[in-house]
Amino acid sequence: MKMTLSVLKADVGSIGGHTRPSERMMAAARTAVQETIDSGLLIDGFVGHTGDDICITASHTRGVNDTDVHQFAWQTFLKATAIASEYGLYGAGQDLLVDAPSGNIRGAGPAVAELEFDHDPVKTNKVRATESFMVLAADKCGPGAYNLTMFLGFELISKVPATLHTPLMSGANAISGITLAGAFLSAGALDAQTATILGTAAVTFATVNVVGGYLVTDRMLSMFKSKSGSSK
Repeated sequence: MKMTLSVLKADVGSIGGHTRPSERMMAAARTAVQETIDSGLLIDGFVGHTGDDICITASHTRGVNDTDVHQFAWQTFLKATAIASEYGLYGAGQDLLVDAPSGNIRGAGPAVAELEFDHDPVKTNKVRATESFMVLAADKCGPGAYNLTMFLGFELISKVPATLHTPLMSGANAISGITLAGAFLSAGALDAQTATILGTAAVTFATVNVVGGYLVTDRMLSMFKSKSGSSK
């Protein structure tokens, strides 16, 4: 049997700014998921949130890009939007409506990730017919999303002598070579003038960053070299 996992999430409003959806919004989404399970469209489903995004994880046999599954998610997000609007929550319908009350990008649409696979308990696991899986969802508004990187960055810099700060940072700039590779792909990925212009600009800036990082590092490291002929 072909099984599909669909993960659909959208920011349709949150309490106190970019924090999390309200309990009423979450309850409405859970009710919609349960009704859809009862109707037979979904096998199972779970409603959670990542930051201020409502995230629906569902299993079904309709395959990827199924219109009915996507329409179910869209209607569910609209119900949550209506609750957010009723209670005057921040950014009600932000990812759905181009005129949502938010200063961020609006109307970009929900995020969707789907995976279809063969589910055959007889071949995979005769003892336990279930399939285990893990979904990692992230959002810039999720509490603690940047805590680890901020802590590691502070610890790294604080443990390095001041004389090595510049070569350390310029060496890190050289990692922009990855950005440079992505910029090349972006510049030639689409036959559109805008994509070409933006890709070319990205290539230019990434190249400056890479070359500049190496030049500054080389200059700083040369300060630690002993001069020829100097007395010991």
